[in-house]
Amino acid sequence: STAVLFICIAHLHVQQRTQGAPCFARVPDSVQCAPGFTAVFEYTVAGEPCPDVDWFKGNEKLFLDARSVVAHHSDGSGSLTVQECTEEDTGLYICRAVNALGEAACSAELLVLPEEHFDTVLGSSIQMECKVSGSLPISAKWFKDGKEITDSAKYRSLCHENTMSLEIANLELTDTANYTCNVSNVAGSDSCSAVLTVKGTPPFDVTWYKDKRQIRSSKKYKVTAKNYHTSIRILNVEVADVGEYQCKAQNDVGSDTYACTLECKVAGTPELSTGWFKDGKELTSSQKYRITFVNKVSTLKIMDTEKEDGGLYTFAVQNDVGKSSCTASVEVLGWLCSLSSIFY
Repeated sequence: STAVLFICIAHLHVQQRTQGAPCFARVPDSVQCAPGFTAVFEYTVAGEPCPDVDWFKGNEKLFLDARSVVAHHSDGSGSLTVQECTEEDTGLYICRAVNALGEAACSAELLVLPEEHFDTVLGSSIQMECKVSGSLPISAKWFKDGKEITDSAKYRSLCHENTMSLEIANLELTDTANYTCNVSNVAGSDSCSAVLTVKGTPPFDVTWYKDKRQIRSSKKYKVTAKNYHTSIRILNVEVADVGEYQCKAQNDVGSDTYACTLECKVAGTPELSTGWFKDGKELTSSQKYRITFVNKVSTLKIMDTEKEDGGLYTFAVQNDVGKSSCTASVEVLGWLCSLSSIFY
């Protein structure tokens, strides 16, 4: 028999990594977030020898703790994670990579958006709004102290065009919390946050005054107070009814005036065109002004009345036949909201 010998020769080539100073292949993006949320800065750095990476906030080396965590991997990728962000975390964050051949640095900003504050009273309701922009579809989630809120008899989330809102009914002291709206689409996510404080204990004592003299229900006046809403109706209006009408609400915590409401009832054939004006400037519905027109009654509600809300308020209505208007002078006096009517 014939023996055949096969010889296999293998050549192993070891490629030596090229030495070089650090260079960032990916730099971190700036981040905006609401208080209580997490911010992440991601980077990729190359260099041989493998560079050491440190993070700085401004000119000071970042103190790492349970909230600030740095991760660095053998492939050069890494991240800085800042958890449960507060407004004090806002600033410029610098990532610095150093080896024996040199150093490189990159930076990104963290902006923790300031919180809005809402104060309201026990037993009332509130609607918080968040206006957004971006490519559709956009989804929204609401959180209370970081815990997601689901729709129920207590909470109702709404989406109308570019406005996301959360309604909270029958407020309790336990509803005092940080509320966050988180919105997202295929391009990314963003959030805004507000602090709601519920204060006071019902029941409220409500008193109406005309020219600083108390008004009670009678043949001339009808005073009502129900479900945290109060109103006064002046019957058979005459010139002598012109004056300052004041409403005071108080309980065992104190007294306050939350809003001033003006109403005007109109008559005429449709279509009616209506508008409210303050010192000649037209008003539109907003967080400051709530304007409604139902059953030929137009209402202007001035939220969180302040001294600057004093002025001349005019309601104008018109149709194809003609036009008409009525005017009231509003003066805010501390806890008082006085109304002087001018009749035409």
